[in-house]
Amino acid sequence: MERVYVDTCIFMDALLDRKNKSGRDIGTPAMSFFSRASGCEFRIIISDWTLEELYRNLDEKRLKEFLSDIEHKVERCGYNEEDIKKAREKSGHWQDFLHGILAEKSDADYIATRNIEDFRILSAVQPKLPGHF
Repeated sequence: MERVYVDTCIFMDALLDRKNKSGRDIGTPAMSFFSRASGCEFRIIISDWTLEELYRNLDEKRLKEFLSDIEHKVERCGYNEEDIKKAREKSGHWQDFLHGILAEKSDADYIATRNIEDFRILSAVQPKLPGHF
């Protein structure tokens, strides 16, 4: 089964039912991605870093409810100070670089993200839009 590291923006898109700058719906494809994972099409990897970003930006109760719905298909990935140090050394935008490091560290097959071009540079793990799984 494929293992997919999920970038924070995909959770945000799904939970906030977001649209992109041109008004195109990005929330529905993100929610569909999670539904497919819940249906056992692939396994989701979520890092402690992603959770920290989500808890800083979303309602805790709503996030916990969402995570409980998909928890049977979620693997957790931790990080440490060495991961942060490496990310800061490699990029001024170290937060995204940290996601790339954690995707590699967790042996993910893909990164689900909207930042395709950035992650082609930041990580050896292949990025994909949530609608392309």
